[in-house]
Amino acid sequence: GSEMCIRDSSDAPKELVSLKKRLIQEELILTTGYLSFMPTIFSEMHDIGMVSNILSFLEATHWQMLPQSIGRFVAEVVRRCLDLGLSRWEYYCTLNEHQAEHRRKIWWKCFWWDRWYSLISGKPFLIDENCVLCLFPRCIAELGARNSMSPRELLDLFQPDEENLFFYIILSKIITKVFGGIAYNQKYTGSLQHSETLLHDLLEDCGTIITLFDILGEKFHLFSKKTTDYEH
Repeated sequence: GSEMCIRDSSDAPKELVSLKKRLIQEELILTTGYLSFMPTIFSEMHDIGMVSNILSFLEATHWQMLPQSIGRFVAEVVRRCLDLGLSRWEYYCTLNEHQAEHRRKIWWKCFWWDRWYSLISGKPFLIDENCVLCLFPRCIAELGARNSMSPRELLDLFQPDEENLFFYIILSKIITKVFGGIAYNQKYTGSLQHSETLLHDLLEDCGTIITLFDILGEKFHLFSKKTTDYEH
């Protein structure tokens, strides 16, 4: 028993050293890949494969990137998606269904990253939702979901999919509502005239958002209690 204790206590530091070495190696590999990838990302290669690679890179590395760095990649991928016409349905007419579905998924992933970056940075959106005419991916459209629907209507239709795309689309729509309807709404950030009426409207809009978060929490078990409970 004493030998086992000695062996265990001596192995523990070795395991920590091994873990530390592995983490350092992984960081070096990531940094090397980052530096190698950068020239390609900002090159003149305009194809769907490059967009897909940038999104994959963001998904893999965003957790340890500065917001400004994330923003640089988001801006690049949004610009490429818009230039490729992924935001508009008519660009899909000459594609077969497999190609079209692949591009629809890429567009809505791009839409999510644009909204998420605005959420963590406080910066305005790069994508104007009013100019988005891309259909939802087939697995979501078959549920009856449409881009014109409100976040509440989409929540009512929600069913999980393999890539969690519907979940991220709904979150994107809620972020859009918060920023567009409140944070960047000129009604509340412009003139301060008729402040009592504005305050009443603002409370109404905030109440709508709180209700959305309550439904979101119940649907996905995100919160331990309703957001309205925090008012007391």
